[in-house]
Amino acid sequence: MVDCVSASITIGGIVPPADLDDFIERIIDQELSLEWDGEPFTAADCITGQPLSLMTHDVPWGRFDALEAFCVERGLIFTRWCDGCRLWGPQLAVFHGQGKVMNYLAGDKGQVLLDRATAGGLGSFDAVMAWFAHAERAVPPLVIAGPDGERGHG
Repeated sequence: MVDCVSASITIGGIVPPADLDDFIERIIDQELSLEWDGEPFTAADCITGQPLSLMTHDVPWGRFDALEAFCVERGLIFTRWCDGCRLWGPQLAVFHGQGKVMNYLAGDKGQVLLDRATAGGLGSFDAVMAWFAHAERAVPPLVIAGPDGERGHG
């Protein structure tokens, strides 16, 4: 049986108009909404100029696999928080638009937590502060725009 928990994701960056329908479909397929226990997300909810924050309950493994894969493939920045269960504690996953998704221990409000072993492995106060800076970097606004800057929805 799959463990399901509450989870949220905040997405930012540039979505080309040609990818917008696929992006929205993945959000709808995950049954996400703009607020906890809110109405299901619709295309009309895709407003640009601010990060897109989405959430829902009963998320298998606390991940939005199809949506996160879309974001990674297109270099969209995101943070995803999930609640803990019997197999893991709350987590924050961070993707800065390139590289790999980094996972961090998190509190129940999404704050990043640093354990003693990780702090010791980082070795210095400056390294610890850089670790926090990487984990806590703000998600930029979501923008629907083509390669020449023309804008779509929003």
